[in-house]
Amino acid sequence: MGTSKTDYSGINDAAQLLERAQEAVNRSDPVRMLEALTASRYLDGLRRRLQVQWGSSLPPTEVDECVAQAVDAACAAAFKSRRISSLGSWLWKAADNTANDKWKHDYSHRREIDSAVLEAAGDSLEGEERRSLAEAHRREAIRIARRLLPRIGQGQVILVMEVLIDAAENRLPDLPASAIAEQVGITDHAARTLVSRGLKRLRRLAEEEGIELLTDLPQTDTDGER
Repeated sequence: MGTSKTDYSGINDAAQLLERAQEAVNRSDPVRMLEALTASRYLDGLRRRLQVQWGSSLPPTEVDECVAQAVDAACAAAFKSRRISSLGSWLWKAADNTANDKWKHDYSHRREIDSAVLEAAGDSLEGEERRSLAEAHRREAIRIARRLLPRIGQGQVILVMEVLIDAAENRLPDLPASAIAEQVGITDHAARTLVSRGLKRLRRLAEEEGIELLTDLPQTDTDGER
């Protein structure tokens, strides 16, 4: 026959019920220990204390697991006839040690990873913002260069500078004088001279209006105008 359940309904003192649980564990009677613990509601208080101590560092499900493992350990001690001098303190210490282990071997690493991911995401966002601003600046500079273009002169210098600005808009890294010359229909030497002259006039006009000229124009093999 199974062991009958002890009726603790007449005992309202939690400390007295916890004492009964301790007596049961020291009699190697884990069933009576669990009955008395349940009636005392000590385990509910233990969960609350542990959750307050660990806060958001451990989720409630993990705190419940820590308490459950502490109770399992107490049952194991009862089966092995290990004497426990203070069951309440013993359960608290066992549950807290388990929580420490969970934090050390699992959740602390999760926090490190989460922080690294957030930091990397922040860096990525800042990088995207910088690239977005740089692109907006580049487009505005090209727009300004096109607006100033009619004021730098007439004829071939305008044609040469249009080729250079188009290349900047298309993100060409370099534009040899020979390529400019071929498009405009002039000699390489003339292309070099006209690019140098056009850039000088364009910069002067930009300075007069207090604006910054596009700096990432394609590299050209132009000679400085003498």
